[in-house]
Amino acid sequence: MIVWVVWASITRNQALETAMHSDATNAGTQIECQETVDVQVQPTQIFSDTDHPLLEGSFNSKSSGWTPPPDVPATDTNVPNQNLSLAGGAIHKWDVTQAVRAKVISDVDLTGITPANLWADARNYPSDLRVGNDDQWNGGESGDPYQVGHYGQMRKEDNPKLTLPTSFAKNQLGVKVEVRWQFKDFCRVLIGNKWYEISDDYLWQADYKWKFVGPEPAPSSLNQNYWKNDNSLMSFNNDNW
Repeated sequence: MIVWVVWASITRNQALETAMHSDATNAGTQIECQETVDVQVQPTQIFSDTDHPLLEGSFNSKSSGWTPPPDVPATDTNVPNQNLSLAGGAIHKWDVTQAVRAKVISDVDLTGITPANLWADARNYPSDLRVGNDDQWNGGESGDPYQVGHYGQMRKEDNPKLTLPTSFAKNQLGVKVEVRWQFKDFCRVLIGNKWYEISDDYLWQADYKWKFVGPEPAPSSLNQNYWKNDNSLMSFNNDNW
C-alpha cells in the first residue's frame, strides 16, 4: 500500500498583478485591481508516478458520480453568497479557490445599488474552511497539474471591481463610501466524496474608497460633481478591518 502526504504552497505573482486603479466618469466611477497567485502541489510524484491516485479528469455541476465543492453552511450568518450554489466553483479534483468577507462603510444610502451581493455588508468568512464562497464558477483558474514539465502547478487570477454610480451621492460634496473586501486563497482536493484543504491560507485585501468632489477643470470630461478614487489600495494581509 502506498500512502501519499500532499500539501500546496501559494505564492504571489507580482508580474501579473495590477494595483488599484479607477475609471471615473460623470455617470459613476469604477475601481478595480488584479491579483494573481501560483500554486505548487507537492510531492509532484503524485501526478507523475506510474502508480498514482486516479484524481485526473474534469467535471461540471451536472456530472454524476462526484461531490461538488461545499456551499456556505446553512447555520452561518453574515457571510457573502451564503444562499448561492457554489457547485460550479470547481471542474477538477485539484482546485484553487477563494473565500471572501466584506465590510461596507458609507455616508450615503446604498439601497437599490446593483449587483446587490457585491455591495452587501457581510463580515464573516464561512465557518467551513473548505468553502470558497467567492467562487461560483471556474473563471480565472488555469493550469493542469498533470501536464508534463509542470506537475502540480496551477494558477488563479482575480479581478475584483466595483462601480459606484454618481446618483447615490445625492449631490452631497465630501461624502465618502468605502468597501473592504478581504480574501483567503487556498487549495483543496476531492478524494472519494470529500473535499480537503491542503494549503495554508494566502491572505490579501482590496480596499475601495470613493469621495464625492466637484468637477475637474477643462479640458477634463469630468465637468460635473463626481466620485473620486480616494486612495484605494490593495495589500497582502487581512489587517485593515
